[in-house]
Amino acid sequence: MPIFEVRKTDLAARIGRLRTKHGTIETPAIFPVIHPFNQTIEPKEMLDIGFNAVMTNSYMILKRSKVTGEKFDVHKLLGFENTIMTDSGAYQLLEYGSVETTPEEIVEFEKSIGSDIGVILDTPTGFTRNRRKAEETVYKTLDAAKRSINYLRPSEVLWTGPIQGGIFLDLLEKCSREMVKFDFDLYALGSPTQLLEQYNLENIVKMIVTVKRILPLDKPLHLFGAGHPLTIPLAVALGCDLFDSASYILYAKRGAYMTEYGTENIDELKYLPCECKICSGHSVKEVRESSERIRLIALHNLHILSKELKSVKQAIEDGCLWEYVSVKCKAHPRAWSAFKLFKEYRKYLGEGTPVFKQKGLFFCTTPDQYRPEAEHCFKRILDNLEINRNILVLYLSTSNDHTYLYRLRKEAERRFGVKVENIQFCAGIFPMAIAPIEVCDIYPFSQYEIALPLDEEMRRESIIRLKKFLKRFGFKKVLVVDHSNGKYENILKWFRNKKDIISKIIFDRRMERILEEIEVLGVEGA
Repeated sequence: MPIFEVRKTDLAARIGRLRTKHGTIETPAIFPVIHPFNQTIEPKEMLDIGFNAVMTNSYMILKRSKVTGEKFDVHKLLGFENTIMTDSGAYQLLEYGSVETTPEEIVEFEKSIGSDIGVILDTPTGFTRNRRKAEETVYKTLDAAKRSINYLRPSEVLWTGPIQGGIFLDLLEKCSREMVKFDFDLYALGSPTQLLEQYNLENIVKMIVTVKRILPLDKPLHLFGAGHPLTIPLAVALGCDLFDSASYILYAKRGAYMTEYGTENIDELKYLPCECKICSGHSVKEVRESSERIRLIALHNLHILSKELKSVKQAIEDGCLWEYVSVKCKAHPRAWSAFKLFKEYRKYLGEGTPVFKQKGLFFCTTPDQYRPEAEHCFKRILDNLEINRNILVLYLSTSNDHTYLYRLRKEAERRFGVKVENIQFCAGIFPMAIAPIEVCDIYPFSQYEIALPLDEEMRRESIIRLKKFLKRFGFKKVLVVDHSNGKYENILKWFRNKKDIISKIIFDRRMERILEEIEVLGVEGA
């Protein structure tokens, strides 16, 4: 059976199953990072919260083993019989500059302690603008992969190929292409922690997409060090499947209380805005003054991370991940800047977005006009429809109910007979598309909500799509029937200034008046 299989997708996100020797993990998933010998929160407690996999540091265990001569089994050591992922000491390498082990030794040790998922000894790039230093980390990481590869099999351990290069996208691409040749079970994007601490999410977006475009679709991508309620939905939407983080405890030590949209200082809170077991059972004063303050905040933080994962998965199931990420990213300007980059990657995001969904689409503000579903449906109209008619009747309304347009078409058939074949009736669904009446009942042309009036960038994109539509089908005359009460005024202004096509705008709701205007345009030219 395959190690990893995908069950559901939306944008580049996927809900999948990763099989390990100690159980199956549903992705996306977070592995809380725990110290192998000093645990504030025990792994069993994490399991109760909803985490059926954890991560620990094999290098720390190796150092203890060398000193004491003990032989460890990582599952017995942690008292945890579910999936355990072990890091190789790369974090210590990043923090302290060196480690007392080799790629070969750490791989053999991870096998000996019974790791379910192991990581080879890479050299993290970290956040650096020094290209020469970044190149060196890529070279060392690839060299470690070459040295490790013959020691990985035979083994039940799933092996992780780390990808380095930092903010240098060409180095990330090079490292990805070379790492793929080793055919690891999964891959990991390294060195995001310092970027995440600075909310440098724009670079994180670029890094993830660069790597994902190269990796095989049947291999999960792990994002090292990402455990923040704003980072997770953004990274999942871009295709990350697994995460690890010690944020829950590191934040707690400095009094950082996680919320759905960021963190708050526990000493500045008047209320605990959460209903987890910790927050519903304690007042903010009790948590603040408790001798177990760090432990209580850490448990709460784990509940928030668990809730975030469940919310993201449900958004994928519902087909509304775009809306969910949009709402989350508005919590911080840097997150919103990162979300706006989705415009640049809409083709990539569209590859995993279903054509038909159970829920309608929301268009609120830029960049909603670039969401993959809008791109899909407009492209299908341009590519698949053949329209050979001279007159376009474009109906604008604030409603997604096209009953009036159908009635207008029926009255035109009664009045003009076969001449109606020279008229194309369309609904102007800006900024999504111009939908011919023949497809108005097909998803998503009747399943949407749009916030009007459109913002400036939405207006520009709407006009671009309108120009493409008119050019593609070559209409000679246009009658715009505006029942939007001025909500599409910026679109109407463009029509008024267009000189190369005979057009008219009518606001009258009386059908007879509209039919008269169609007749004036020259329906007899059929």
